[in-house]
Amino acid sequence: MKLLQKLSLLCLLPFILLTAPAHAQLNLDLTPASQAGNPGDTLTFSGTLSNPTADAVSIDGLTFSFTGPTSQPDGTVFLSNAPLSLDPLGSTDGSGNPTDSYSGSIFDVTLNANALPGTYIGTVFVTTNGYTGLQPTQADFAVTVLPAAVPEAATTVSLGFLLLLGGVSLCCVKRRAAGRE
Repeated sequence: MKLLQKLSLLCLLPFILLTAPAHAQLNLDLTPASQAGNPGDTLTFSGTLSNPTADAVSIDGLTFSFTGPTSQPDGTVFLSNAPLSLDPLGSTDGSGNPTDSYSGSIFDVTLNANALPGTYIGTVFVTTNGYTGLQPTQADFAVTVLPAAVPEAATTVSLGFLLLLGGVSLCCVKRRAAGRE
């Protein structure tokens, strides 16, 4: 080998040694990851949790990082419907259905009745048990609280007309009462 090639390989050696080995992790995709609702609504976030690793992975539950005008996000729907573990990538059951993923409801977010309009960001984490080297699985989500509905123009005009009619009637009553004195 030429001296220049040896030197360039020698220069790359520290970078190769410092490169950390890749760690496996589950994949979580929320569809859609952003939802909007009115105060009092319950929003259901759905998605797919998949296992691209060569090992089965036990699912313990969900945790959340979220500060918004809601009750704490609730993962009960996931824990009730998802499998307790995901098989290795490419696994199927006897009918040919994949057993390496779960698709369906992941969690609910209920907006407080007095929630102020705005968009609030959170993160959902899938917790697993006993898998060293398995990186945390997480997905970000957004909740938008919509502003309260504004009355329709026709309602506002009708209300204004009734107030005007009431004012005119009141003036007529006062004039009659003043004329009788």
